[in-house]
Amino acid sequence: MNRTSLPISPFTTALSGSARETELRIRSIFQWKRRRPPLPLLILLLAAALLCGNLVSCRTEEPDLAQLLLEAHENYPYDGGRMSSKLLLSQEGEGCTLALALVDGGSHPAGLGNLMLGLWDGREQDWRGPVRQVAGDDGLFSSWTDAEGILNILCTNTSTWTGIEGASTVAHYRFDGSSLEEAAQWDYYSDDGLSDQKAVPVEGGLELYSLNPEWGYPDSIQSGSPMPEQWVYSHFESIGKAGISAHTAAYSVPLTSQRDLTLELRSDRAKRDVFFSPLKEILVYEDGKLLQSIDVPALMASDQPIQAYRWDTHSVDIYPAFSLAEEPQYLYEGLFFREESAFGGQEFGDFNFDGYTDFAIPAVEASPHNVTYAYFLFDPAAEEYIFSFLMFSPPELLKEEELLVEHEHDSQTVQRRYYSFDREGRLVLVRQETELYGQPSDSLSPEPYPGPAEAAEAFRQVMAGDVPFRSASDGREYYLSQINELIWNDPAVNAYAEQFAVADLDDDGTPEVIILTNQHIHSEPILVLRWQDGQIYGYNEVGRGMQGLKADGTSGWSDGAFHNGTHRDQYTSSGDGPDRREQLYLSELIVADGSGEFYLSGQEVTQAEYEAAEAAQDAKPDAVWYNLLPETIADLFGQ
Repeated sequence: MNRTSLPISPFTTALSGSARETELRIRSIFQWKRRRPPLPLLILLLAAALLCGNLVSCRTEEPDLAQLLLEAHENYPYDGGRMSSKLLLSQEGEGCTLALALVDGGSHPAGLGNLMLGLWDGREQDWRGPVRQVAGDDGLFSSWTDAEGILNILCTNTSTWTGIEGASTVAHYRFDGSSLEEAAQWDYYSDDGLSDQKAVPVEGGLELYSLNPEWGYPDSIQSGSPMPEQWVYSHFESIGKAGISAHTAAYSVPLTSQRDLTLELRSDRAKRDVFFSPLKEILVYEDGKLLQSIDVPALMASDQPIQAYRWDTHSVDIYPAFSLAEEPQYLYEGLFFREESAFGGQEFGDFNFDGYTDFAIPAVEASPHNVTYAYFLFDPAAEEYIFSFLMFSPPELLKEEELLVEHEHDSQTVQRRYYSFDREGRLVLVRQETELYGQPSDSLSPEPYPGPAEAAEAFRQVMAGDVPFRSASDGREYYLSQINELIWNDPAVNAYAEQFAVADLDDDGTPEVIILTNQHIHSEPILVLRWQDGQIYGYNEVGRGMQGLKADGTSGWSDGAFHNGTHRDQYTSSGDGPDRREQLYLSELIVADGSGEFYLSGQEVTQAEYEAAEAAQDAKPDAVWYNLLPETIADLFGQ
């Protein structure tokens, strides 16, 4: 076979003369005098091909940073179809790209305008470090480059519910070209809600707005005048390297009669008269020499054993420090302090009666009732303070009995728990008691269930966990211990039945039992148990669907500041199975276009008539809430 000839097929087309000449010229390039291809030329062509390939491979598609940030949101992909994102800022760095995006979480609880930012590593095709988020509905940002060449990004956000915008949360970030640092994070919430502020980021700082004193509900709405602006400008606040200037509060602590210590509490946020300051570091000095340094974020990320009262077992249990923020048994938001040691702030005293002064720090930024406190006890052997236990109140000491008292306030009662310490210094629960507000504890004995004896026995069996009840929503049977599965269906929540009340919600002579879980402080779902034809049925209710329950079974309801009122239950037959639970509106307020409409039992009335009915409702005696304890169940429903 002639090696210089082309293969022939039925589709072969004869070459023209000029084409044949071109073919021979091409062949002559690849054949030398002895018809061998020139090796240097082949190597050159191969290198050129590889180079071109590398050039082509470098032209990869640019990453969609806004989409990548969206996918880092906790709601993705569960609500991915309704989510969206928009890139607000990007800047190239050393092998990475800074990206800031506005991310709509798809649902209001997930935030309708979250700010999310991170560093995209071009080589690894992944995020370098954590993706940061400033959650809320109205994310705003500003950015500027400082004298050191550092890019500063200032982010703020607010959440809006029923037309009312909350205070701002703020985060300050710094990008040096290779890493993204969170310099500081803080908020502008106040203790009473009246001193909340909105922060608008601008170059170099924040423009702060205060609540308009002429704005509010219900007066400015019910007056019929247009609603004024919620916020009015207050002042500008500049931002330093670590956000709002940090501050330190120092205290002289008489450790013993012979030794004095200085305790410094350091925050990375500026002092505010109405704010608790988030605690960053605790420093302990003696005679000017550093005795101990406690890095609070590192402490709370550790497995340091912390003792606390466990509500479902009514005993003291031990938790690792890192789990405190995830435990629903109590609120834990961090460690806080006030500039002045006052009620609601840090406390000092010999809490375990060993002769050394200890201190306690608020662990939640809230009102004085049920504020979780972190207790630090001095260990003389180690010559240092140790975070030892949590309690739901500032300390009360009974020195003669050497007891530490914890107070926990519920809707109608205050619980007191009395603790001592064993030889190893561990917390020991000695006794506990419950008192109705304004009455001695021995008057709290519940009245027996006033309904039919058959209903009382059915309730007793369900409340004691002996038999299940049937859910009106899905028809399945649940024990009261499975309330988390019914209401939340989320093992991470760990909700359980904690309190109950007895009230005739539909005024039919057979009272219902209303169950609150340990999550009720967040106005989360509740459970209504109803006796019907020898069976206990369970009805789910949202927290806003039954507010301020009264002894006569009436309660408040709210769809927001512009639609609310009072109601009671009514049940209608739906054939076989549980009756259908409906609401009979007793009063209703509807606000639209700045004016209100007032209704009583479905009839429109004047504002004065409506307010008189509301005052009468408020004056009714409240329902009594009981802790879900075996002895209380026996007292109410029988043995």
